[in-house]
Amino acid sequence: LHQTDRMATMGQLAAGVAHEINNPLAWVVGNLALLEAAELDDKSASLLTKARDGAKRVERIVQDLKTFSRVREPSPQGVDLWRSAHSAANMMRHRLRDRGQIIEDYGAVPSVDGDETRMGQICLNLLVNALEALEPSERKRNHVHIRLFTDGQGNAVLEVKDNGKGMSPTVERRIFDPFFTTKERGTGLGLSITRSITEDLGGRLEVETALDVGTTMRVVLPPGMLSSRSTATPIYAPGRELAPANILVVDDEPDICDLIEAALSKHRVVTTTSVDRAMAALERERFTVVVCDLMMPVKTGMDMHAEAIAMYPELDGHFVFVTGGAYTADARLFLDHTRAPVLEKPFRLDAIREVVEDMIPSLIRTSTPAPRAVSREP
Repeated sequence: LHQTDRMATMGQLAAGVAHEINNPLAWVVGNLALLEAAELDDKSASLLTKARDGAKRVERIVQDLKTFSRVREPSPQGVDLWRSAHSAANMMRHRLRDRGQIIEDYGAVPSVDGDETRMGQICLNLLVNALEALEPSERKRNHVHIRLFTDGQGNAVLEVKDNGKGMSPTVERRIFDPFFTTKERGTGLGLSITRSITEDLGGRLEVETALDVGTTMRVVLPPGMLSSRSTATPIYAPGRELAPANILVVDDEPDICDLIEAALSKHRVVTTTSVDRAMAALERERFTVVVCDLMMPVKTGMDMHAEAIAMYPELDGHFVFVTGGAYTADARLFLDHTRAPVLEKPFRLDAIREVVEDMIPSLIRTSTPAPRAVSREP
């Protein structure tokens, strides 16, 4: 095989393996989240924490492998760096609270041409790297500063600066080598991936570091020429009152169905493990939102979407997809062009709740589901 063919084969294999790992990992992470709400003794709580840390480590390894092996990039679009940076900062805030504080400083920057998911990964990787450079014993003085600004040449600049331990010249020379790490639990892929993505976008990654002073990592990207994809303004607010909605969940993994049903316990939830049974459910009653796995045997989530929209056009714009990994060309092409929300497994239970409930009010006012009992396939 030629080098390109080998890379394509490796990438497809990695995506397939990631999909198979992410499905069971999703219900492990989900059930651990449910356990967190229970009253546990100190020993059980400690064991739960260790299990959760182990699951997060597996999740990170799989995500790094998927990104590192990717050989086909999604179609570029205009990306708002503020959204990517702010979202990543919010995700990291709870992890930073035990080590220090995060400071956000967002100036005006041009949009850049790329992929929002990968741009978010750049931000997240840099924040994780900064976090892990902080000494836990120095929590009161520790900080990570994430900043956006436009440089003198009109480039968009993302800067992440920490006041941690810094790097020696020896370590600095190797930080972008794949699988090189000085961390006890690191994969050694984060910074390699970050530089690779940055260079693919026509940018550069700059590093300034000094021992016992800290490290600054700076991503410099040229201004984009493409328009950003329009998105609906989120309306989710914790604690707001919603009328119960009919929600259809389609996933070939029954445990995933159970998790999503638990997350959406305030609503009527119908679960099914195949597209044909889901279509039969649509014939029996109307649904406000359809939560659908992307990769399923026999018929996929793409098939489900096409069949459902053809028969019930009012469902267009009311699909949510969950996926353990898009390992076929058709699936990747579908994800590149769909405007439906997509959550990667393992997902947070509150994330699935927020995304689904963002879709409820606009449809509930015009097509209130018929009052039917919760049903479950045999």
